[in-house]
Amino acid sequence: MADYTPVGSVKTVRVLSQTQVVDVESIAIYTKPSNIYLEVQVPLTDFNAGNADTYLETTADLVEGVLAASPDPGQTLASGCVYVQDIDSSGLLAAFLDFTVSYIPQSTIALPFSTTVRLPLTSFETADAFGAALPGGTPLAILEAAYAQVKKLAGG
Repeated sequence: MADYTPVGSVKTVRVLSQTQVVDVESIAIYTKPSNIYLEVQVPLTDFNAGNADTYLETTADLVEGVLAASPDPGQTLASGCVYVQDIDSSGLLAAFLDFTVSYIPQSTIALPFSTTVRLPLTSFETADAFGAALPGGTPLAILEAAYAQVKKLAGG
């Protein structure tokens, strides 16, 4: 189970649509051991009931799990992750995780081949969300496809 360190929080709203919001406590954390900064939006009712840990642990576990995954010996599925906010397909501000997916050729002296995969942070809030399909497949399938692409490009 991954761990995390909380570093701050603020009450705000999560925009669900052009006309709908929900009150949340936005909690900033660093995951362990990779030290990835994230802001997890916990519904205010759950936060007030003392249930924030469930959201924080799940998100940290899923992110750290992706970073620890090893599709081939000596390789990782993602070599890094950055929290970003950007405009989503609905024109609303949303949180994303940019994963750096790399392949390091083992038989030659070469630089890593890499690409960036942007996934919605909401896909890492629950196990069900992580298993749900996005355009292109589940988050794990999208990352695995990106890995296969850079591996093929590198001749691996």
